[in-house]
Amino acid sequence: MNVDTNRYDRQLRLWGERGQFAVQCAKICVINATATGTESLKNLVLPGIGSFTLLDGATCTERDLGVNFFVTEDAVKSELNRSQVAAELLQELNEDVDGSFMVSTIDDLLTTDTSKIEDFVAQFSVIIAAQVPVSSALRAVSAACWKQNVPLILARSYGQIGLIRVVVKEALVTHRSGTAAEDSGDSDLQPDLRIGEDWPALHHFADQFNLEKMSTGERAHVPFIVLLVKALDSWRIEFDRKAHDFPQSRDEKECLKKILRSWQNSPDEINFDEALKYSRLVSADHVGIPSPSLYALLSEALEKGSAVLYDETSERNTKQLICDGKASAATIQRIRKRATFWLFLRAVARFVERFGALPLRGSVPDMAANTEWYVGLQKVYKERSNREIQMVSELYDQEVKNLHSVYSETDVQWLLQIGVNLGIEDVSHFARAIAGFEIIRYRSLEDTLQGIRVDESELVTGVEHDTNMQLYVYVCAADRFYCEQGRFPGQPSDVSSVEQGGDQLIEQDLILFRSLLSTVASELGIIGGMTGFNLEAMIEIVRSGGAELHTTASIIGGIVSQEVVKILTGQFSPINNVLVFNATDATSSTFIA
Repeated sequence: MNVDTNRYDRQLRLWGERGQFAVQCAKICVINATATGTESLKNLVLPGIGSFTLLDGATCTERDLGVNFFVTEDAVKSELNRSQVAAELLQELNEDVDGSFMVSTIDDLLTTDTSKIEDFVAQFSVIIAAQVPVSSALRAVSAACWKQNVPLILARSYGQIGLIRVVVKEALVTHRSGTAAEDSGDSDLQPDLRIGEDWPALHHFADQFNLEKMSTGERAHVPFIVLLVKALDSWRIEFDRKAHDFPQSRDEKECLKKILRSWQNSPDEINFDEALKYSRLVSADHVGIPSPSLYALLSEALEKGSAVLYDETSERNTKQLICDGKASAATIQRIRKRATFWLFLRAVARFVERFGALPLRGSVPDMAANTEWYVGLQKVYKERSNREIQMVSELYDQEVKNLHSVYSETDVQWLLQIGVNLGIEDVSHFARAIAGFEIIRYRSLEDTLQGIRVDESELVTGVEHDTNMQLYVYVCAADRFYCEQGRFPGQPSDVSSVEQGGDQLIEQDLILFRSLLSTVASELGIIGGMTGFNLEAMIEIVRSGGAELHTTASIIGGIVSQEVVKILTGQFSPINNVLVFNATDATSSTFIA
């Protein structure tokens, strides 16, 4: 793993060296070198993606100069291709990134057969389609990406409206707070302390502290975990409870806190304040029991067996390519990521079956304690964590060996060839983050456009009451207008149209736009085709004429790049599956459409 820790120091604090390595291995394709497209790509070139390809068949125009910082006056005068100019300027931002361009449009991809479109998209880690209306060309690319499990992100800047849609079968998340945050303890995951568990080593460590014989200075530096262990033991004795009982009711939990308060002799003993703060973790719910969502994932991994390792429909033809050494690096990385994700979940599920809890994370939070006692406590946690991670590693190796009993030799060969084996360091990395594992499943673009499985769409149930959801429908209607008229509503088709007067054009297009809106809304599954139209919002859609404003484009480009990094690294939770940015109201909404 070769990462420039000096150059990328700040972002390493967010997603760590593993995340940076995933970014550096990424191959990104951006369709259209518009302001939205180049702003998205700029924010990926700077953190050091591996390579990018810009696809655009348009030449640079004066209109580009007003919105796109990656188009120059000389390029306009020379009538150069927009992707060529933008690619050259973007590469200047980071010489470690390989850039290329294609003088081609998304429509040109349709001139080839379906298998060639699939081969084209499969070579990329992520594809960003910027300023591409929903058309037959986009639907074909989306279908190819869906089949090949290539994440596709649609990015639109439409006047003061920004729209992002993530199109992928599933997003695999291994670190909801980012690896750097979890390594430093600054994550939204609860500390894994296992207080009150039958753990002889922790109890032996706590027994070394006799609070009654300690000086005031010594008491102030007793680790709060020790205080909680002792308080729980006292609570069990005082209320005649068994060794595995925990405070459950509000009164019982308050009794535990009263014990801690009775031991605190001075407000300066902040370790007692820490114990009171973390007393909520003295519970049967905080002894390594998987959360309901994680338990569902573990159960799915066991129930579906090895069928979850790869998608037979999309990866059937990939097997031979991998065995022949002809598969793209992006394809191999996608399949490896999914296979190791599910194999690891199966190994953890076996561990939970055997021990009734997840492997111990092994880290303790910062606290008021002297160095000797803190290091000693860390050692207790680390030693147990290492033992349990070693068990998970052995279970993972066994799952890999079990592939021979459920797969043909050809299948096993190509799975092993992509590198599904994990070393102890990799297992440790994932085991310490297992509580943050999640999988986000998306609706396809076709599901939305054809009104399929509308019961899963938040758009259908919430559009009448959410202005930003309505804006999404309006942009969909504007795309239909474009497909039928060859221009966006309010956009002049030629010089003569401009001379006719803008107000007249807006009035004419508004009538046609409203008629299309009902049709599009019904196709999306919205009952009644949206009766409560927002006339002001519709007029704004038509008045903007599909114009791309740089302020909107820069915001959308920033968000798009964040979503790409989330998908590449498996860190933080990506949006599911639509985000609408409303610059007029300075609001945004995310929802399933």
